[in-house]
Amino acid sequence: MARMTWAMAAILTFSPVLAVAADGYSPVQQVGWRPLFRQKSACGGCQSCPSCEHSAPSGDMSMTPTPMDGMPDTMPMPDPSETADLPSFGNLAMAEQGMGGGAGTMILGRADALNRFNLFDNMSAEPVTRAWFAFQAIEGLNTNVVGNPALGRPNQNLYRFGFEYAFSDVSSFAVQGMYNVTDDTGSGVGDLQESWSNPQFMFKRVVYRNCCTTVAATLGFVPEVSTEASTINESFSRLQPGVIAFRDLGGDWFTHAGAQLNFPLDGNATTTADWVVSLGKWLYRHESLDGCGDQCCLPWIVGVTGQVEVLGKHVASDSTIAGGFFVMEQPLNGSGPPTFIQTFDFEEARHVLDFTFGTNILLRNNTAVGLGYSLPISGNEVRRGEFIVSYNVFF
Repeated sequence: MARMTWAMAAILTFSPVLAVAADGYSPVQQVGWRPLFRQKSACGGCQSCPSCEHSAPSGDMSMTPTPMDGMPDTMPMPDPSETADLPSFGNLAMAEQGMGGGAGTMILGRADALNRFNLFDNMSAEPVTRAWFAFQAIEGLNTNVVGNPALGRPNQNLYRFGFEYAFSDVSSFAVQGMYNVTDDTGSGVGDLQESWSNPQFMFKRVVYRNCCTTVAATLGFVPEVSTEASTINESFSRLQPGVIAFRDLGGDWFTHAGAQLNFPLDGNATTTADWVVSLGKWLYRHESLDGCGDQCCLPWIVGVTGQVEVLGKHVASDSTIAGGFFVMEQPLNGSGPPTFIQTFDFEEARHVLDFTFGTNILLRNNTAVGLGYSLPISGNEVRRGEFIVSYNVFF
């Protein structure tokens, strides 16, 4: 077990080498990819903002221009091989074009049992360099602890933060952590304590990209860093291979989709399969997201999306974790050090469906704000409801 944990940590540590090797061994077709934001203009005042619409020239299109004296009758056309790598004007509005496409429209996500991370929390298929912070307020958390009704259905606040670094336009590495604060259940023995969750390290590599679609393979690793009594946290490590995709549907519509397998590196744990389907629409989209206009004339808000998501989780193994929850017992007189640690079984809901809806608001200063609300649509629920807010800063 320890050797496996160290091996995965070493692989992720050398992920930059893996990224360079993968880019050289299996290059991905590029169609006008460019960074998330165009370079900021250094001009002092606003200039005119030209429209993206190009009017057709007037007059008879069949007319042949008269050559000038000393000039050839026809001008030579450029060699197609010399211009194949240059992004066309139309490609600047495609799915891979940074904030105007898949990178600026993050999946909103939702909280999972035992405060786990998954592939869909504030993530997109496009590799980008960014930092983010997220706050999730959970109402009526289902602890799934067997035989301990004193814990009840407490509320919980999650504070998530992370950083993603893009080595190139086809690969990136992300790391994120989370601190959870659970309301006092008031039960005395068995009160839940605030704690850090296990962090997540994830390598992402684009395996397919065309003018309107991006598909990326991901590999996540969640090491078990500490397990304390009376906290909601897993006491083992996990390996998370997955895939995530973005597609521009046209007409201001787009979609995200993804799937992930969640393997525990311990026999006494659940194996799950997670998936998401997200449908979004641009409610407002400034022309700068399509590569048009002048950077000096940007409004504060350059884009607003509306998004609805269905997220599923299915336990593919025994849903019971024996002794998976630890509760610290106090002496009978109410003072002194704890006398022993009592363990309870954890029984995870086998099939869970959640519905999340919200918006991503794209701002001109290289930031984006996500707002959402998630609620269960199946009988097996992780929580009654959840408010989500995220803040992304892109570099």
